[in-house]
Amino acid sequence: MMKEPTLYSAFGLTIASPFPIAQAMAVEQGLPVDVAIVQSDFSDLNFMPGEHIVVREHEVLLYVPEVGKFRMTGGNRIEVDPVEGYKPAMMDVYLMGSCMGVILQQRGMFLLHGSCVTDGERAILIVGDSGAGKSTLAAEFVAQGWRLMTDDVSAIAGIGSKPTVRSSYPTQRLWADAVARYGGRGGEIRSLYTEGDSEKFGLDASRYFWDTQCPICLILLLLPRALPQLIQPIEGMAKIDQLMRNTYRLYLMTPAARQEHFRRCFTLAEQVPMAFLLRDRRGQCASDSYALIMNYLGELEHD
Repeated sequence: MMKEPTLYSAFGLTIASPFPIAQAMAVEQGLPVDVAIVQSDFSDLNFMPGEHIVVREHEVLLYVPEVGKFRMTGGNRIEVDPVEGYKPAMMDVYLMGSCMGVILQQRGMFLLHGSCVTDGERAILIVGDSGAGKSTLAAEFVAQGWRLMTDDVSAIAGIGSKPTVRSSYPTQRLWADAVARYGGRGGEIRSLYTEGDSEKFGLDASRYFWDTQCPICLILLLLPRALPQLIQPIEGMAKIDQLMRNTYRLYLMTPAARQEHFRRCFTLAEQVPMAFLLRDRRGQCASDSYALIMNYLGELEHD
């Protein structure tokens, strides 16, 4: 039997979960619950052979063979039927990743796949393909005195008025080489999962976490390439294309939700500057990237 749920805070929401969520902050009992995670029996829920995702108007179903089956509904409920012997770290990853991504989409949030840092007055959203170095660059910003707002899932509110990023939870996901470079600046380091020959770690970012919203001043798209590093502004329809390309879990949206998301891409593109950062993948170049970005921000502010 599962124990009584613990309350956690993430994305400005209070989440009740019977499964431990090491990545998020536990909060005091008795607060109103925005999202309930519950254990369910999905023995009668059969997926077609090779089918892992079912997207319907009022629900999204996920099947992760080594973790379990998930159902997200109403923007406020995640049902879980875990497989026997699942790894708690992997359950944590999926609950706070794909599952919360669906919940946030159902609540009308605009999601990008990236990290976000802030100096307390402005936020920089760093997006790009897996392995492009988003978290490593965010870690360099932290080393330079900035604060981490979110890693992997960036939720944006206020599109059409004042776009702001909502803080997620105080965990930064880093590969082993980045942990070796930046791990000493954080707290506890936990192994999350292995991808090929590489291991992903969760670094406790409580010491440098920013837990409130902040307006976006720049969306930065990382493109790996040989040095020298270069920043190029993104203009026109290219901004829409990159926002769509870097949307978090676009395939988990209904067709109607995708149409609305596409419309909001136009609005966000008009409100926030975007730029390509062409850079080397290697972490030792992150300090050069930081200097280049700060110079570019200075130019934007004086235009």
